[in-house]
Amino acid sequence: KLFEPAVDPFESGIYSKEATAMTYGRMLLAALEKIETGNSVILDATFSRKHQRQEALRLAQDKDCNIIFIECKAPRNVLIQRLKRRDREPSISDARFSHLDRLRKRFQPIDDISNQLRIVIDTHRSLEINIRKILEQEHLIISKSIEERLKRRA
Repeated sequence: KLFEPAVDPFESGIYSKEATAMTYGRMLLAALEKIETGNSVILDATFSRKHQRQEALRLAQDKDCNIIFIECKAPRNVLIQRLKRRDREPSISDARFSHLDRLRKRFQPIDDISNQLRIVIDTHRSLEINIRKILEQEHLIISKSIEERLKRRA
């Protein structure tokens, strides 16, 4: 089947620490290449570890570009429902209900990213509401970032 994931044990296979480090490294390298050609990028990943977030921040700082973290949250019962649906319907993700508690326990809170660089959305709300919130806050974040850079240069 096209989207039948291999459900590996937690933190093994393509989700082992080594494979995860390689995936993030390749993603950041690809982002760097796009940024250097003047393009914007979206990095779609969990960024569940502080060091992963710090690497993305460092890249943005090194290239003097804006960065915004969008933290997606949902009530636990919604997460359970979504993960259980993956057992019945095609999904490109390998995460399953059996992984939920370990994923949540491993997740390092996003207290290392300032509120000025972070937008929190509730993915249980409608896509339209969340997109509106992201775009409104993104505009404010980018405006503040540009002002700060101009002040540093003056």
